[in-house]
Amino acid sequence: MEGMQGTTHLKLPVFKSIMEHTGDRRDFIDRPLSYYEAMWDNLHDSGILKILIADIDFNEYEQNTKKELDEVEKSLKDRIYKHDNNLLKMNEKKYESTNKQDNDSIERLKKQIEKIKDYKKEYGDKKTLGTILFLIYGNEVLSLFGGTDDNLMQFQSAYTVHYAGIKYAIDNGYKRYNFYGITGDFNKDNPLYGLYLFKKSFGGKVVELIGEYDLVISKFWYTAYNIAFKIYHKLKGIKK
Repeated sequence: MEGMQGTTHLKLPVFKSIMEHTGDRRDFIDRPLSYYEAMWDNLHDSGILKILIADIDFNEYEQNTKKELDEVEKSLKDRIYKHDNNLLKMNEKKYESTNKQDNDSIERLKKQIEKIKDYKKEYGDKKTLGTILFLIYGNEVLSLFGGTDDNLMQFQSAYTVHYAGIKYAIDNGYKRYNFYGITGDFNKDNPLYGLYLFKKSFGGKVVELIGEYDLVISKFWYTAYNIAFKIYHKLKGIKK
């Protein structure tokens, strides 16, 4: 994973790509790349803006999985040998149960290795999983924008990136890590309830602020924007 200090301007298109994936999944219109470039140019050198990017190395993933498979197979083989040669005293029921667990693990790991090979064919040796843009100001590290590649969400990169952000905040003496917005509706039927649970799972607490409102400068353009936004969502729904 790219460190807080290691991300370069060249990574912004990668960040933008992930944000587009997230916008499609969560139904919002993402900002243009020029917006993020302007943020970088004005805020990065002063230390206010940092980006974390989580990549997966499929070669390393495959090696670790094969190593785990070898260890399970060796353990199973060794246990059977000791049992069959009366070198291992074990309750027969427990013995059979342990062997079954190992055989299930072996089957799972073999399937996992085949899946990794498919990933490598589709994505190459490495793939970006997720990313977060942070703003660092005063005594706070703020997770402002972030997203995950919706095709690889099973790797749960959001946990990894937020963990790294929290660790950075602790290591550098910041008093607060801000997960940013959640819905104020904590009803389990709310479509954004899962976002609340995800952020709450890190042990945080809800802080209610004054809120936000629209200051209408031009009624015409404000109305036109709202109409266009509704049409966009309808067309997007039809496309899906």
